[in-house]
Amino acid sequence: QMLLHETENFENTIISTGGGTPCFADNIQWINSHGLSVWLDVSFPILESRTAVSRKHRPLAISLPHYESRQQFYRQAQIRFPADNPDIPTLISLLLAPQHD
Repeated sequence: QMLLHETENFENTIISTGGGTPCFADNIQWINSHGLSVWLDVSFPILESRTAVSRKHRPLAISLPHYESRQQFYRQAQIRFPADNPDIPTLISLLLAPQHD
C-alpha cells in the first residue's frame, strides 16, 4: 500500500499492480480517486494456463475460490477490458479517450 500511495503525484504514468493490490485496505477506492483504474479481465481457464507456465510459483493465482473472491474488487474498476485475447490498439484507444483526461 505504501508504494502504491507514492504514485499519487505521478502524471501520464501506467502503474501495473499485482492482482491482489486492489483487494486490500481501501486500495481500489484510492486507485479510482487518484487515476483511471483498468481491470484486465482474464477468464479463470486462461489465467490458470498462464500461471501454469509461469516461472514463479503462484498457488493462490490458480485457486478458483481465490479468483472469485477478488472479482468484487475488480468490478469496481473504471474500465473493464476483456483480456483473454487482448486487442492492444483498442485498449490504447480506451486509455487515451478524452473523457479520461
